[in-house]
Amino acid sequence: PGGDHPRAAGTCLSKGPPFFWFCLSCWMPAMAAPAGNPKTGGGYPGDVSAARQNGVSSAASHATGLDMQTMEWRSHLELYVNGRAVKLEGVQPHHTLLFVLREKLGLTGTKLGCGEGGCGACTVTVSHFDHVQGKEVHRAVNACLAPICTLDGCAVTTVEGIGTTKAPHPVQKRISELHGSQCGFCTPGIVMSLYSTLCKNQEPSIADIEASFDGNLCRCTGYRPILDAAKTFACDKHHCSKAPAGYDGTASPKAEGDALVCSSTSAILSSPEYAAKAADALPAAPRVPEDLRSPAAAAARKPLKVVGDRVTWYAPTDLASLL
Repeated sequence: PGGDHPRAAGTCLSKGPPFFWFCLSCWMPAMAAPAGNPKTGGGYPGDVSAARQNGVSSAASHATGLDMQTMEWRSHLELYVNGRAVKLEGVQPHHTLLFVLREKLGLTGTKLGCGEGGCGACTVTVSHFDHVQGKEVHRAVNACLAPICTLDGCAVTTVEGIGTTKAPHPVQKRISELHGSQCGFCTPGIVMSLYSTLCKNQEPSIADIEASFDGNLCRCTGYRPILDAAKTFACDKHHCSKAPAGYDGTASPKAEGDALVCSSTSAILSSPEYAAKAADALPAAPRVPEDLRSPAAAAARKPLKVVGDRVTWYAPTDLASLL
């Protein structure tokens, strides 16, 4: 879990039979060079490869003198939820982000549907600052699957954090206006999937928007009104094939041919109310708080050790501690 998150390295050790789970995605680049071209044997240049090997050797040497029992560990999680700093004490490593949001923080807008990452009702936006790329990264995440410990050092945005009934976010407003919600159970996840896409790119294409809903299920709407609302944010909404001339929306769907936008959607997208560029209607993407952006603050944060009833979670901050 965590992918290329700079603080994704976590080790989960069970208290029962020997079982180890390592998330080493952010450490592997420092431990091995790519194979390169098999014909030339080229990988990293010699000096870079040697530097990496020296770094690993130095860390391994340092690791032999470390005592995990006397090391200074941090036992609480530090993250932001809807712009507010949250310090979580006494969490269990096997708890999910969804459990903490609903049961610990009282944010029940994020729903529990399938519990296995298949329906998207629990979708939230998780943001962090990538120090390698020098930019903020926003992702749509299934909160029912994300272990809470993987969110240490991240900023989480839920459906409650983007708007209210009196001041809805443009995504919420358009889903409502264009009848994209019926029973409403799936709506928070659909809203947050589209919101996450717009955080990454305020001028997405129709294809981008359709792809953003790959993990969201809806049993009520048949998806047409959801897509109608979402496509009002597309940068190419006026430049795609329309339904054949004369088609009034009452005939068989086959009569629309290969249209990328059906006739009813075409009318919505061409209306003055939704004709403006999405970027003109959207607020800026959320900014990762400064204490999560600062390399100095990240370096000062102690390694994490969360002792639970079932497992103990370790998140070292350097290669020597990991080894």
